[in-house]
Amino acid sequence: MATPYETRPNTGVLFTNDSKKADNHPDFRGSVDIDRNLLIDLLKKHQEGPIKVSIAAWKKVAQSGNPFLSLSASEPYEKPAGQAPAKNPWEN
Repeated sequence: MATPYETRPNTGVLFTNDSKKADNHPDFRGSVDIDRNLLIDLLKKHQEGPIKVSIAAWKKVAQSGNPFLSLSASEPYEKPAGQAPAKNPWEN
């Protein structure tokens, strides 16, 4: 018996939109389950304006054989203050 899909915080999926009938319809559809604590932390840090969330995606294949994208959401990485930029190893 197949294990049912279990949602985890800050993850999601995008499947090909099989019901797309016009060019302006989305190519993919899905959802992301964002952890409440992540949202609260982001709202505290950004009192005004839009809030950016980083998204990463992996190509996967469902048990049905349909390809999909597995998603992960996180707070955007911020380089610590005062840290020197990484040196390009190809430069002298």
